[in-house]
Amino acid sequence: MNLSLIASYFHTHRQPVDEYTKLELDQHARLSRIRRDTQAIDEELARQSATLDQARRIA
Repeated sequence: MNLSLIASYFHTHRQPVDEYTKLELDQHARLSRIRRDTQAIDEELARQSATLDQARRIA
């Protein structure tokens, strides 16, 4: 389920959120951020690798 939908649900229904749920949402957000960052790094490494391969072929 989308994190923003969960946050919206809790905000509109004004239900108390227990600490476990807050930790779960925080962990989900953190993992998503790490996944995005890792993907960006992987893409950059792939670009650099392709550039090096081209340079080796030329040399």
